[in-house]
Amino acid sequence: MPDSKTSALTAVTTPVSTDEFHVAQSGTDRKMTRAQVHALESGEHLVLPQVSEVSTPTLAFGDGNSGIHETSDNVLAIVTAGTAALTIDANQKGTFSGDVVLNSNFAIEGYATGRNIIRSANIRIQPGASAGTNINVTSVNESTQAFNSPTITDTTDLAKSGSGGSFALSADGTIITMDLTEAIIGILGYSIITHDINSSSTTEMYFPLVDQSSNNMRFIITKRGSVAAVDWTTIMDAGDRVDIQVSFVTST
Repeated sequence: MPDSKTSALTAVTTPVSTDEFHVAQSGTDRKMTRAQVHALESGEHLVLPQVSEVSTPTLAFGDGNSGIHETSDNVLAIVTAGTAALTIDANQKGTFSGDVVLNSNFAIEGYATGRNIIRSANIRIQPGASAGTNINVTSVNESTQAFNSPTITDTTDLAKSGSGGSFALSADGTIITMDLTEAIIGILGYSIITHDINSSSTTEMYFPLVDQSSNNMRFIITKRGSVAAVDWTTIMDAGDRVDIQVSFVTST
């Protein structure tokens, strides 16, 4: 090694792994490289002190305000920009200080694009003030009859070619269209859960069809023995009621 005073040496501009240091080992002068200083021997461990300073974590990166530190015994915190982002306790329970966003959000088999939110709604159709001419369409979104309910505005006395709230009725009365605030991805399933139709008929049976058109949901009903859509206003007599439960997926 050069025989020079340390204070007289020129400072290293860029350290490299082959830089050498003076080491006294068992009373003998030896040299050691920077690479050897960094390398831990088998069985050695790097133990950092417990310092609960979130603005300057013990193991820091970059400008020093992001990294990892032990806030208290057996409690670790991952810090970003001087704020604890994730804390993990002794029971391996993690707590995030902000929102948790998953890659691809909530993926559903068969549809893995964007965010997927499962919802259900109970849509109730009843006669309006003038039975045979108009209908009322409301949402029954109590927790026992709906899940994660969408935003729906009810309407009353809905006539053909008319609209109100979230609903519109086609010119021939066969299609009730529901326009949701949330963007619909697809329909999962639907069924009639209350079937009190055409003056509470006990011989007639009707079946729903719920489909998606753009960001709208459409409700159509057919009568047993026919594929033709039925005019809603003609089968909703005084006292009648139909409840249709529909499950679907939205992206918002």
